[in-house]
Amino acid sequence: MNEAHERTAEPIIIDTRTPAEFAEGHLRGARLIDFNGGEIEAAIPGLDPAATYLLYCRSGNRSGQAAALMSAAGFTSATNIGSLAEAAESTGIDIVR
Repeated sequence: MNEAHERTAEPIIIDTRTPAEFAEGHLRGARLIDFNGGEIEAAIPGLDPAATYLLYCRSGNRSGQAAALMSAAGFTSATNIGSLAEAAESTGIDIVR
């Protein structure tokens, strides 16, 4: 049952932009972990490596680097979903301010 729960759990949305960028608009429910501020490396030990993560930023560059760091740390599902607009389109989640 626990294994089935993990497969059906909602993905964790991570915005890898800066706090100022996040304040301008982000996906509803997204968690801010600032890549430029070094927060990804600090956050990795406290994240569940078996959870599903969807990461985005302004262009897909920072979120791609963050997904690569997470994969290197043993995360099984850390996916770069590109820019904020691409992330909103692919997930169907609203952008909020």
